[in-house]
Parts: sequence; structure tokens; C-alpha cells
Amino acid sequence: VSAVAFFPQENTFLSTSWDQTIKWWDLEKEKALKTFQRTALPVNSLCVLPEKHTLFIGSADHTVKEFHWKTFTQERIYQGHQDSVQAVGCSENLLVSGGADQQIIYWDTGQAIKFLKLSQKISALTVSQKRVACGTEEGGLLLVTSLEQSPVTWVGHTDRITALQFSHPETLFSSSLDNTLKIWEMTLKPSLLRSYSYALPLWSLSLSPDQQSLLAGSDGLWLHWDTHSKAKVIPQG
Repeated sequence: VSAVAFFPQENTFLSTSWDQTIKWWDLEKEKALKTFQRTALPVNSLCVLPEKHTLFIGSADHTVKEFHWKTFTQERIYQGHQDSVQAVGCSENLLVSGGADQQIIYWDTGQAIKFLKLSQKISALTVSQKRVACGTEEGGLLLVTSLEQSPVTWVGHTDRITALQFSHPETLFSSSLDNTLKIWEMTLKPSLLRSYSYALPLWSLSLSPDQQSLLAGSDGLWLHWDTHSKAKVIPQG
């Protein structure tokens, strides 16, 4: 599982995978409702804008693709990266992608409008309002608050960052191939709030729209947390 995102409907979510599929799941029934096989190359990342009925995926074919999430019809292709698009993040007025070409690209209606060149390959990305958090294949974290200023950087993990998720503008979740999940306070100087270790790496993270549940994809299973219970293990099928 390369990415996961909650759907607007209660207890359903989408997942993408390197097996070239996108699946729609029922969290309560713990089963896949529908499988889409519409990609020629592996899908690396996923972002949903429920209020606009829009789904974005980042692909190994160097593009970001836009779909209508109900009909799954493709509406637009975003071209600008020179290598695999490893991560895509979106908010109501912002779409950003990060790639193995070491670039972050800001998009507007299908056109690349701003580029930020970095020194490392981007492996994960999330946005909150106008803030963009990025993770690298070396385990570094970056916070971009303005293209006119240098990103804030710090060492977040000891291996590749697999997923990032803002819970609100001041709190960031990160997961890594070092088998940890970390929670950061994103003030002027990011600081570590909590760190959790697991037997397997977490490949993907997503918060529910009400921010009361966290879903993580690992090797062959899901982990689901909510504010009232411990992690629940859900086999993938």
C-alpha cells in the first residue's frame, strides 16, 4: 500500500498500491468494496478533495492525474516532473507534488506555476493551508512556509519517510522505514512530541475528516486508531 485517504462517507477510504490498483474500502466491514485498475504504472500517492469531488494521484509515469472520485473518470493530467511523482498533497486552494527529480511543484488548473528545487529526492508530502511539509528518502523533514524563504529542515527519521499528515497546522505525523511513527509540534522550531515503534514499517497515513481516527497501511495489514481504543489490525484483502 503506497497511500491511503479517508472518503467523505463515514467509515470508507481509498488506498493506492504499487500493484497498479486503487481500492475503495469499507472500514467497518473490513473489506474492499470496489477495485479500480486504471493505471499503467504503479501509483505512489493519493490526495482527496471531498468538497470538490476530486481525487489526485501521483504516478511513476512522472505525472499527477486528476479524477472525479465518484465516477473515477480522468479529468486532467499534470505534467512537469522529470521523474516519478512520489508524493502529492492538496487543500482547498493548493495542489503540490514532490518527486524523485528532487522538485516540489505548485499547480493551478493543470499548469505548473512554481518550482522549488531541493537537494534530495522527495518521498512524502502533505499540505495544510499554505504550509508544505516534505519527507526525503534519507529520513529528513522540510517545512516550506514561503517560496521566498529557505525551508526549515531537521532530521526526522533514520530511514526513508513513507508518509506525512497534518492533524492541524501545528501538529504533524510522520512514518518511516525505520518502523516508527512520530508526532511533531510544528512551531517556529519543530519539536518531537511522541514516538512509537512497530514491528513493520508504516507505508501510508491518513486522518479522518473529523481528525478522530488515524489509518495506517503496513505490509499486508491496516492499523486503525481512534480516540476511544487501541490500534485495531485489519488484514488487507
